[in-house]
Amino acid sequence: MIKSIILTTMMLTSFGSFAEFDQSNPAHLLTLKTEVNDDPIGMGYSGVTNVTSRLLAMLNEPEQNVGGENTSIELTVDALFDAVDPADLDGPQVSQGERDLLLSLMARDLSLSLEHRRTQIRAWFRTNSTTVNNLDAMIRLLSRAEVLFGAGTVISKADWLAARDS
Repeated sequence: MIKSIILTTMMLTSFGSFAEFDQSNPAHLLTLKTEVNDDPIGMGYSGVTNVTSRLLAMLNEPEQNVGGENTSIELTVDALFDAVDPADLDGPQVSQGERDLLLSLMARDLSLSLEHRRTQIRAWFRTNSTTVNNLDAMIRLLSRAEVLFGAGTVISKADWLAARDS
């Protein structure tokens, strides 16, 4: 659970280049208003524009985003150290050759990207293993608000009303 919280925090802070929604920014107000009025990806806003709580759920809940965009922490050697459960690595699910290759990867520079090996590394472990769960926790769906305004963005009722009335 703690690892999941840490991973989520890392993901939310990895989008420093995005600006969160700002009610005082006319461009943000216009973007949100246009999103709801024009519904560019078919979220279905027209059926809920008069029910603010349902509209906010569509904007803020990742499972409501029909676009399916996601984000992940880059799989580096350092992140791999955090993801791999020693019990999984020592167990029978990983062959000696895979174990040797994984250990050789982990002996490299901590900042080295292993993103191109994510699928391969994941396949070495049982589907329900702690390691696979940790690797999967590094990827999460984005809400529509996060797609529009950056990871961690949550549109409030006041935000929506300001955009709607702008």
